[in-house]
Amino acid sequence: MRFIKWPLLLLTISLLASCGGGGGGSTNNPESNSALASQAISTLQSDLAALEDITDKQASQISASANQQLKDDGFLENGNANEVLPSLLEGTMEGIGTLSLTEAELINSLIEQSIISIMGLLATEPTTTRQLRSSTRSFTELHSLLELLVEKAVSSLEKTKLPVASLGTGVGKVVRAVVTNLDKAKIENTEVSSAVDKVVGKSMQSLEKLPVAVQEGSVEQITEHAIGGVGALAAKDNNIILGESIGKVVSAVVGNLDKANVSSSESSTKVEQVISKGMESLGALEQTELGDSVEQIAQGGIQGAGNLADRDQSLALDESVGKVLSAVVSNLNKAKVDSKELNSKVEQVIKKGMESLDQLPDIVVGNSVKKLTEGAIRGAGSLAAKDYGINLGSAVSIVAQSATEGLAKLTVKDENTRKDFQQQVQASLMTGLDGLRGDDAKFDFAEIKAEVDSGVSQGAASLASACDFSGRKVLIGMSVVGYLSEAVPFGSECSAETRICSEGVLNGVNSYASCQVTPPSRCSFGEKNVAHGSSLTAYLSETVLFGESCQSEQRDCSDGTLSGSYNFEFCLIEAPDGTRPPEGTPVPPDGTRPPEGT
Repeated sequence: MRFIKWPLLLLTISLLASCGGGGGGSTNNPESNSALASQAISTLQSDLAALEDITDKQASQISASANQQLKDDGFLENGNANEVLPSLLEGTMEGIGTLSLTEAELINSLIEQSIISIMGLLATEPTTTRQLRSSTRSFTELHSLLELLVEKAVSSLEKTKLPVASLGTGVGKVVRAVVTNLDKAKIENTEVSSAVDKVVGKSMQSLEKLPVAVQEGSVEQITEHAIGGVGALAAKDNNIILGESIGKVVSAVVGNLDKANVSSSESSTKVEQVISKGMESLGALEQTELGDSVEQIAQGGIQGAGNLADRDQSLALDESVGKVLSAVVSNLNKAKVDSKELNSKVEQVIKKGMESLDQLPDIVVGNSVKKLTEGAIRGAGSLAAKDYGINLGSAVSIVAQSATEGLAKLTVKDENTRKDFQQQVQASLMTGLDGLRGDDAKFDFAEIKAEVDSGVSQGAASLASACDFSGRKVLIGMSVVGYLSEAVPFGSECSAETRICSEGVLNGVNSYASCQVTPPSRCSFGEKNVAHGSSLTAYLSETVLFGESCQSEQRDCSDGTLSGSYNFEFCLIEAPDGTRPPEGTPVPPDGTRPPEGT
């Protein structure tokens, strides 16, 4: 546990303020010449010195190591955060190692605080001394910086002398520290889930820098700490969509399992472990309302498995899909789902799972439907075994009905395909029941089968009375967003309407399931292509007489159209004798020909 030396912290803040933000004040590292490097070193040392668990001398030793790394990399006078901050972090990690600490908890605390300090350098409050993040830095550039920091932290973990057995926890702590402090990096609420995806994905990809023995074991640590970080971040800002970011965590972890030395044959088992850890991590969050986090875990798991299968054709994607549903349903009791709402949540999870299958290749959808259904039945049986307040018959009936109705979410070319899927669901339900019967000697097969048959019948009736919409089914009372056209020109907006199914008839007229705004066209200028939003300088004439000035204008490209009318890429000023200067002669700023010999 860490304690802050409050008197020292207040003194440090006072000193920084008196130095105009720390950029021009004194430092133990006079070689730190740039404002960025100087303030980064100063901030790091003061933050570490404020910790109760290390001495001021040890904090100075760590910052000296960071300073030396900047010097070795040639970044002391550099103002580029994408180069300075990762280098600073690498030197910090090595500096922690020079302390020869033996307690893994203390080492991890120092790693975590170092990352928090560096993330703090991206803070945006007007009064802060840490205004080192350019207000013009694009979101793409910020993504790149976050990924560089995560990669550098993970790859440098061994330099901290962290015991091998604790490296996995160290990776998790790195991810949690970055995710929890995304608010300091000027990440907008709408961009948090995308940033989480990048951070978690890079942490998985960086595992190859660690010993093989710890790679696979780090996966659950990344899952747990990333979800914990999302929860901590959302606790600071209620506008952050918790479920969406949690789904991104699971998708990024599962989608990069091959980077953690997980073989194709072991992937489905590891997927199950990741989903189980994700559900368990939901229960550890301080939030009492988790929204659709459970459904997002199911969707993220299936999407991640699909991404993984894109790179590895030997992976049994359908098996992974089944493991996802089984792990989600069987662990609902760990995810703060009230026992009275379990059946409803099972229904939502299965339908979200079916909807997610629509993003997989057509060739695997059929088997995935079967495995999803079997997994849901297994999960329901496991859940009922854990909590005797849950009626197994009711649970499997919900699975049967939801799996059947969930087929409405699949886009098919003809309804015969959906009917085939419906038969596969029924067969899979029986397979799942056989598995449950083998696990429980008290299992009343006839009674449970009757519940399943009832669920299937209700689901089939719902499908039969549903409305048709763009290859999908819309159940009675449900709605779908329809678009007037599939595409609209750049600068236009897609026209959408909500259509509701009532007694087999959809209200409204918009018939397309999606709509895209056509990307802007580029412009042509001579033999050059000019991107939309870009500009160039054009000239009225190709040459002018000596003593005259070239007339120019800026021409802006907007969706294939260039503003202005000047047609020449360059303008040459003739010599006094009327000769034309060589091609490529630059136009002087004042529009006159330079004197001979210059």
